[in-house]
Amino acid sequence: SFFTSKLPYADFVHNANLNKAEFFTSSLQKNGYKVYFNLNNPWFDEEYIKGYDEGVFGLKKNKIVLSDAIDWIEKTKEPYFIWVHLWPPHSPYIPNSSYFYEQYPQGLKTLDFYDYSDILFRGKSSKFFCYYINNITKKLNMTGQTKAYEFTPSGCISNLNETYYNQIIAMYDALVKQSDNSISPFLDYYQSNLKNNTIFIISSDHGENLGEHGLITHSNLYYPTLKVPLMMHIPNIKPASIEKEVSLIDVFPTLFKILELNHSSPRYRGENLFSDQNE
Repeated sequence: SFFTSKLPYADFVHNANLNKAEFFTSSLQKNGYKVYFNLNNPWFDEEYIKGYDEGVFGLKKNKIVLSDAIDWIEKTKEPYFIWVHLWPPHSPYIPNSSYFYEQYPQGLKTLDFYDYSDILFRGKSSKFFCYYINNITKKLNMTGQTKAYEFTPSGCISNLNETYYNQIIAMYDALVKQSDNSISPFLDYYQSNLKNNTIFIISSDHGENLGEHGLITHSNLYYPTLKVPLMMHIPNIKPASIEKEVSLIDVFPTLFKILELNHSSPRYRGENLFSDQNE
């Protein structure tokens, strides 16, 4: 939806026929832009992604992905569009131990964060989060539960008490802070070199359930999963908050309006987010 401004099933734009959809990056290429994707996400690959000049796929740490993006910017002379997709913060919530203990001072002294993190970056499946939490339960032995989570199509369903919820939320909060710190060098680079002539967008492909509706993680259509941030820095446009409901399908038409570019998409669902403001 972000790249097509269309709805997955209403417009038949989903994995089964995504290769038939036109990404707005293809229109950017036709307008003379270079397009670079660095997708730190095991679910993205060349089969589903198109409309780019150079693509990097596979799970890596945030600092490596962002350093590679800066290197690409430095060598690129043409106008460009970059999509950098970062995996953390994401389940399984595996922060460095120092970040976790800052959020949860009482600690989980028997838990080895590093070993689990190393396993994650060798590419285990999404079921790993449930396996990970089950092992926490066994190590802590706080409630006598033999299985803390079940993995279902709707995510990890919990039967945990409040203590466990607090620990999991602390893991998530710690990973958010750790990820923020890993992104800081790229933001510093943007502030120093790009902010006067480069649009910068921050968003996410999903939110997260942290105990709401008895769920941990996502893969459902409850509000905590659907609500995502959408922040833009646009040179020469005054800061403002948009009070109406917006969606990721609005990014495509907003960008093309700001850049005064033509596109070849015959129909899209989104709208220019600044249509109600003085441009």
